[in-house]
Amino acid sequence: NQEKLNKTPFEAFGNDSTKWQKIEVLAKNLPEKKQKRILDKNYKDKEQKDFKDRNLNDTRYIARLVLN
Repeated sequence: NQEKLNKTPFEAFGNDSTKWQKIEVLAKNLPEKKQKRILDKNYKDKEQKDFKDRNLNDTRYIARLVLN
């Protein structure tokens, strides 16, 4: 974790193919949900989309609240 800092596993180790292969092998022994999170290469993209979706929903709610 000290080496990974505040990055996803792929962001931290994806450039080093040897380390990434070791992570993939170790992840195979984890539960499926955790395995998917660890091996996810597009986490940041999904996180940004979810953030935008939440903000749009909040904005809709507030707009309705103000109108009523």
